Amino acid sequence: MSLSKNKLFRALIVCLAIGAVLVLGVYLVTSFGDRRDRDSVNEACGGFLRSGELTDFLESERLYASESRAGVLAEFEQTCLIQSRDSPADSVQIAIGWTDEMHNIARSMSGPRQRLYSPLGNGWSGFLASDSKYQETESVVLLECSESRSVIVQAQGRLDRAFDSVKGGELARIAAASAEQVALANECPPVPGQPISDVELPASLPSANPAPDENSLPLAGARGTCAALAGVSAEVETLGGISVMETEAGLSPLETCLIFTDDEGGEYWLSAWYGPYANESVLKRESTWDMSLSASGASSNDALSLRVWGAAECVGESEVGRFALRSGTSDSGERTYTEAEREAQRELLHAFARESAERHGCDEVELPPAAS
Repeated sequence: MSLSKNKLFRALIVCLAIGAVLVLGVYLVTSFGDRRDRDSVNEACGGFLRSGELTDFLESERLYASESRAGVLAEFEQTCLIQSRDSPADSVQIAIGWTDEMHNIARSMSGPRQRLYSPLGNGWSGFLASDSKYQETESVVLLECSESRSVIVQAQGRLDRAFDSVKGGELARIAAASAEQVALANECPPVPGQPISDVELPASLPSANPAPDENSLPLAGARGTCAALAGVSAEVETLGGISVMETEAGLSPLETCLIFTDDEGGEYWLSAWYGPYANESVLKRESTWDMSLSASGASSNDALSLRVWGAAECVGESEVGRFALRSGTSDSGERTYTEAEREAQRELLHAFARESAERHGCDEVELPPAAS
């Protein structure tokens, strides 16, 4: 009986030892995996990320970095993709670069696509934009390092839950924190902006033929990027304008005001470009080619979507701000404009460009003269 008990005791000890080894093994493997994940995040994008902002946005401390999606991000110096072990569908793709080393910023980023851009506020140059096609929200931050170059950081976020102003602010802070780290490492001037708070998500528009919805408002209610049009309400009416869609007015390097008209599928886009987005190489494309050939002008070809454009002298990297009014009417290829409509187009651009340029500290706005 005693021998049997000893065998049972030894068997129990062996089982406990094996169990302890297994538990220790699982612990060591898990710890090693967690440590490897933390190291991958710390080393991602050249070590210029701050984990606190990533944890806030992804709502997880179990983050890891992997190779980012390539393609249009090829011109950035650093790219990385941060994901959550707790929710694999959630991710942030970050791209870091220098504006003077990128030859096609518009292709790599939001650029001239017809979208709405919310400014980040608190003195930051940047924006928040959404893309319904790719179900992504994007924040971009620009930090000037010298008169000839700026740090540019893009953060694209995907979440499997609702995206609100809180998440907008968190995504913007990811981009801002990375830009600050790069600026500090390269002895750039002190960061001019205060901490970014919540950022309202702009309306996400379909890729073609946007239409008035709950996000549009009457001209009299415009308080942001479309506010200047209140002074030219008669001209808006001449063009058939019935409502507008806008964002807050701030220091975004890209600004838009969308005007819906009483023609089915008809709209006008007022746009402003600053910093690297205003460079002529960015604008040399079919819809804006004439803008690269002259500082200001008005199209005499009614079939062209670009109707009127202008420029302003600014301080900073590009030393120029550019402005345009484009027609997005679905039948623009067959459209003809009256002299009254052409004059109204000029007046809309005048009002929009002058207010935008003043807000960005630009002067000497050059715009096409009124018809004689």
